[in-house]
Amino acid sequence: LVALPHSLDTPTSGAWSRKEIAELQAPDVIAAAAMTLARDARSVPMIVARRDGVDEKDAAADERLSADWAWALSCVRSRAIELEYPNGATQSFLVPYVDMLNHAHVDPAVAWTSEAAHRRGHLNRDGPPPKKTDDDVSVATEDEELQKDLGKVVLIAMRDISEGEEITISYDEDAPTDPFVLHMGFIGGHNPMDSVEIFKSLRAAAAWFANAYRGENGELVVDVAKANVIADQFVKRERVTYGGESHHARLGWGGRVSNALVDMFEVFCGQIMPEEDPMDMATHAIRVRCEEMLASFPTTAGDDLEALESAGEEMSARQKLATEFRLRKKAILQHMLEGLEATEGAEKEGDEAKEGDEAKGEEKK
Repeated sequence: LVALPHSLDTPTSGAWSRKEIAELQAPDVIAAAAMTLARDARSVPMIVARRDGVDEKDAAADERLSADWAWALSCVRSRAIELEYPNGATQSFLVPYVDMLNHAHVDPAVAWTSEAAHRRGHLNRDGPPPKKTDDDVSVATEDEELQKDLGKVVLIAMRDISEGEEITISYDEDAPTDPFVLHMGFIGGHNPMDSVEIFKSLRAAAAWFANAYRGENGELVVDVAKANVIADQFVKRERVTYGGESHHARLGWGGRVSNALVDMFEVFCGQIMPEEDPMDMATHAIRVRCEEMLASFPTTAGDDLEALESAGEEMSARQKLATEFRLRKKAILQHMLEGLEATEGAEKEGDEAKEGDEAKGEEKK
């Protein structure tokens, strides 16, 4: 306990005001913070009711306990690790020393695993049966050894580590920046796996498409009920293909977006605009959505960048964190638009060059 931080300044620790949380500007992240805080608040009465030796009417004691409870939850969220064992079971706990390692989004020095999983990778289940020791005591079978190793953590070097180099680890190698900001209070530099939620779900994406692509007179041309059925089919396909939920409504760096979302838009485009290339129209739909989202933020990327560059003592650490966080989300959307513009520009130049070559060929004839 002495080694744990005395306080954690994160949006979900109870330290931030609603106004400060709203500065994150990402609706899904703000909602996640609100739900976490609400869930924590609902658990406080149960903790208060279980305390021993304190007058139930002691408001000051209740307030202290509530603060201690919020601190404990924050410590667990920011420092606990989850282990997965060969049998599929998982276990989360705080591990001394391991919880002191700093995070690296890219090329961490080590990774954690369970002793059981580590041994599984080095023991041969198909090998000869265990031999007996000199005193005729049977050596434990592999499964027995694995059972003994439950709760043990192993750090494995992922690459060569130089003398004096800091030992870093990835807290979650596939996570966007959201949980790092919400529960740990940091961004940690560029995160290649960062992404932004462009739709709450595939159903929400289907409803958006139906509303965005109307007929000439403003009438709906995509049946929302049927679109929801199609969306559910794509969700089911994703679960079967990947064995669980996928980030089918998020956009990542480099235009990383779920095949399910693009494929669903292609189906809709093929239904209402059969003469057009469905892939081109699906890409156009995502472009429109990115433009809408950028326009919906209270501040522009330029505003945020200027605020950071001119930030002095007047900008608090919380304001700086929120501003950098929302700027990175806008950068993902802007990067997508710039990538689409570059692709379209290259295609246009290619078409013009082709037309020029054809014209020259005709002239020679």
